[in-house]
Amino acid sequence: MSSSGKAGAPQPPAYPIKLSTKSSASMVANNLTVSKHHLAYSHGNKAILIEHEHNGLLGDGKLRVSRIPVKSADVGDLITQVKYCRFSFGTALVMTSQHGFVHMYDEAGLKLLNYFQLPKPEDSSQPTRRMHGIASDGVSRLIVGSSTGELYVFTAQQGQISLDRTLSSVHKTPVYCISTSADFVSEGVGGDEGGGAAEGEGEAKSNVFCSVDDEGQVAVWDLATLECKHVFRDKNKQPAYTLAVFGNWCIVGTSTGHVRFYNLAKNFLQMEVAAHSRLISAMDIDAAKRTLVTASEDTWVNVFRLPSKASPKIESLLSKRVPSCILTGVALCGKDKSLIGMTAYDTRYLRVMPLDGGGLTSFNPK
Repeated sequence: MSSSGKAGAPQPPAYPIKLSTKSSASMVANNLTVSKHHLAYSHGNKAILIEHEHNGLLGDGKLRVSRIPVKSADVGDLITQVKYCRFSFGTALVMTSQHGFVHMYDEAGLKLLNYFQLPKPEDSSQPTRRMHGIASDGVSRLIVGSSTGELYVFTAQQGQISLDRTLSSVHKTPVYCISTSADFVSEGVGGDEGGGAAEGEGEAKSNVFCSVDDEGQVAVWDLATLECKHVFRDKNKQPAYTLAVFGNWCIVGTSTGHVRFYNLAKNFLQMEVAAHSRLISAMDIDAAKRTLVTASEDTWVNVFRLPSKASPKIESLLSKRVPSCILTGVALCGKDKSLIGMTAYDTRYLRVMPLDGGGLTSFNPK
């Protein structure tokens, strides 16, 4: 009998868990998304879906990987982002492409619910709009960004998607990421515990969405009226590729490796953290635990505890290097979001480790 436990007793998985998917993650930001049953990322012209048990034990021998090709009549069209979005009819997998397509699948990727393609420019010398940046309001509104800086607002219902409005008044450079106030909502987390609550003001959560572009410009939009409420400008015009709206904060990961916390109640930069040495490619938040996870091309993953009334300072919980991995995506997954899932460019596997770090070593798949 092993000294580590009784014979026949289930043993915890050995960390890090390596899930061989046989498909490398594309070199695009925010390239990992999670739902209750699946993880997904883009690989060229395909979305890679990994089915996992929602009990914190990934890679238990029952791994199922499926590949969804982008349905485009254009030869060479590539997926720019995949993201699970919540709507009133359920969770859908939304995909955008270089040639202006927006596809919506069911959560398992088995059924194409609908798709939309932007009209091609009348002038053939003009490039097709590349779509990138995806967010939903949790009900029926879907917002997608583009390489021209325009934002496209769709109404998404079961089995159909229709374009309602185009927002073109703010961004003049490519939009890279969009987040809404519905992205990180957890039961038991009220508005007075959201971003900005560390000041003790107890503002309600903002009903907004934010978008960021190639010049680091962050636009704050009213989610109901679609009017631009404020614009935060980067004086150095450094691009930013990822952001998250949480409570009264817009949290932005910049190309310089900084995490910026913009206060949406008072419209100012509240704090800035030097988190990485290269661009931040992805972020995720656990609203219930007030945990922020960042991933970067510098091969590091950082975990922070976000400020609250009880503890008004941001706290560093973990800083872990993932050897030889240019990270492109990160997502909290597993039971109670106790695991960190990561994708990296030019690798053929998904790497998973506990939120407390675990034992992370280099691994080369066969």
